[in-house]
Amino acid sequence: MECLENRYGKRYEIWFEPDIFKSIDNKKLKWYISSHEIPTHNPSAEETVDNEISVHSAVTYRIDDIDFCSRDPDEERKIREELQNRESWEKHKRGKLRELIAVLAFADKVAEDVSERTEIKVLHFIPNRHYGKKTFFCAMFDAKNLSDEQKMDEIQKLLSAVDLAFREFEEGRHSKEKWEQFIKEYFKKAR
Repeated sequence: MECLENRYGKRYEIWFEPDIFKSIDNKKLKWYISSHEIPTHNPSAEETVDNEISVHSAVTYRIDDIDFCSRDPDEERKIREELQNRESWEKHKRGKLRELIAVLAFADKVAEDVSERTEIKVLHFIPNRHYGKKTFFCAMFDAKNLSDEQKMDEIQKLLSAVDLAFREFEEGRHSKEKWEQFIKEYFKKAR
């Protein structure tokens, strides 16, 4: 927890056996660390009862109802399920989800690039129904048989990787030149 506080200058809190939270794969948690100071803008970490630890970046994108251009909950549920399957994105590249698909594809590319450079598998997480509407970067490791010190060392390594992915994503999204170059290349493939 101190590594998060020192790195981001914000107060973090830890919850043990938090019943209100579930892991990104819907498992019960041993603990969860996050900051109440705008939690969507701060990284977090969690450990499941199966000893899997994951580290999450700040939120990269919030998938809202407006992205679906529909107030129909059944249509939203269907599209959310499709978003989980990256192969289904192709059919949405020219439709009403064009911008959303581009943002998600850009985040996937950033995760892939950072994974290559850091040799830490960074994933771009797209929420399913139980995990809300926020996308983010994450990295995970199996913490079985690791001491608390070893866990903290691994958490710091993963935190550096997901933080790098988040910064590169933000830089690319807010750099008109980088974003337009990505869009041009990405949608050229859609034709």
